[in-house]
Amino acid sequence: SRLHHISADGNPIKIIGGPEPLKFSEPSDVAVTASGFVALADGANKRVVILTPQGDFVRAVGIPGNGGFDGMRLDKGDEGCFLAASVDTVYFIPKEGNAKAVAGKGARNSDEFQGLVAGVAWDAREKVFYASDSGARTLKIFKLKP
Repeated sequence: SRLHHISADGNPIKIIGGPEPLKFSEPSDVAVTASGFVALADGANKRVVILTPQGDFVRAVGIPGNGGFDGMRLDKGDEGCFLAASVDTVYFIPKEGNAKAVAGKGARNSDEFQGLVAGVAWDAREKVFYASDSGARTLKIFKLKP
């Protein structure tokens, strides 16, 4: 699998993918910061790959979990930080360091979801994030405490 970087007028700029660390398996979402850093949800490899605005590899962050990562969702926050939602847990990915569970079963708190976390969005200005719970058919709001 590859990531295609396309210009606003539809022309290919760069195709990213190949041998490790850029060998993707079941990528499911992408998020881009205002300065152009890219995060790719690489589901079957259970990781989020961070790239420079030019598409160069920065690092891969492992996402711990209990099973598949089909449909892993991402959103950007402050520069270089991202959120990843997978199965029943939301993870904070800091600019440096490991992913940290901030909501759901992986966080071992009372904010567990009744179904899959179907989407996630981060309001960096307000320091909150939103997660949709497919089982409860609700949108939950959390204060981010990385």
